[in-house]
Amino acid sequence: AVYHYWGSKEELLEGIQDRALALLREKLDRLDDEESSYETRLEATVAAYIDAVLENKSFVSVLLRDFVSSERTREKQRAFRQQCRETLEKEMAAGNMRDSDPEVLTLAIVGLCSTIANWYEPAGRLSREEVKKVYLGLVTRGLLPLPEGIPEPGRPSVRSYQQSPRSPE
Repeated sequence: AVYHYWGSKEELLEGIQDRALALLREKLDRLDDEESSYETRLEATVAAYIDAVLENKSFVSVLLRDFVSSERTREKQRAFRQQCRETLEKEMAAGNMRDSDPEVLTLAIVGLCSTIANWYEPAGRLSREEVKKVYLGLVTRGLLPLPEGIPEPGRPSVRSYQQSPRSPE
């Protein structure tokens, strides 16, 4: 009966993946039209993405699976990531977050927030809002500009230069 509507399993999966991407894009596209309670566009974007994942868990779960996607679906995924990357670039330019590689950050944020679809249970210990708060804090607080004198992760601190060299054992 399913193949009455779709010619093959691949067409069905492509339809589900396309629907998931459309739902995610719609949520982000509406940000310009809605009043936001968030301080930065980054927070509003991440919150909207998390909401879209939580509201469309089954579609997003299929999107995350290792199915072979059509070129059309992959192009839609690239366009979605581009939209996210542009938001990060604007936030960096405005000084609302640390300068970093926007492509890597996009992949990290989308990957992190997408995994909610794999484990979240509405009847579980945490509500949707509690999950969103945890993830928002992790993403946004981890990307805020660092206070003066605090080094970037992976870069030597001033103290490491001031410490005496280790004595040979």
